[in-house]
Amino acid sequence: MKRIFSTTLLILLTSGAFCQFLDTGWTIGIQSGSNTINPSFRETNYKDKFNFTHMDVRYLNASKNSFKMVDASSIPDLLIVLGMALAKKEGDFELTGKLKKIQDYAGSSYSGYGSDFSFIQTTWTWGVNGTYAGVDFDLGSIGVTKVKNSGGGDVLVDKDPNGDAFIGVGGAAGIANERLRALLRVDRLWLGRYQSQKGIAIIIDGDFALTNFLYLGAYYKYRRFNEGDEGITKFSQNTFGLKTGFWISR
Repeated sequence: MKRIFSTTLLILLTSGAFCQFLDTGWTIGIQSGSNTINPSFRETNYKDKFNFTHMDVRYLNASKNSFKMVDASSIPDLLIVLGMALAKKEGDFELTGKLKKIQDYAGSSYSGYGSDFSFIQTTWTWGVNGTYAGVDFDLGSIGVTKVKNSGGGDVLVDKDPNGDAFIGVGGAAGIANERLRALLRVDRLWLGRYQSQKGIAIIIDGDFALTNFLYLGAYYKYRRFNEGDEGITKFSQNTFGLKTGFWISR
């Protein structure tokens, strides 16, 4: 155990000589967010909450004149889900978080699951002296995407949950230096299952270097979908989150 601790400490100390944010590299870590959906079900006033924890895997290329990022955080989770499907194993591992209040308004036999992640998200920006502006693309899943009824005679109080896969296209602005990275993204959204339901996303995301090898980040996401055709109810989702891990530059 002492050897493992000493080796880990030595890696952390020596890595500071060559790892910088204003460079090309990867973040390898974990992120956890707290989500609020309002309303959680269509044609109701019920709010619900869920927590969602998954990996933080991003590729970044930063210089004083450009900043590019590809968020691949969902890929490790998707590979686990694919492996379980190929092995024909049923389990509770899902790219979702369990709703906390659904039994209060839907009944004791119901459970629901909320989603907040990107299948793939990429940002390309250009600028001068560490200040950038550019474009953003996001493909992911949002809202209450699954509801289960274990039986027991309770009646669900609403027709459908909110949520589905979404596409987001928009602009981004940011700053970066050796100790700080921060991005503001504003996207136009389209909800997958209901193409007539459009929305907007405002996302603030930043990382701070605790050392030249470790980082701590925070993010806030506000996504709102307008009322769609055939009486599809508008809804919004707020997400606050933290992330931490290793920054590995080339």
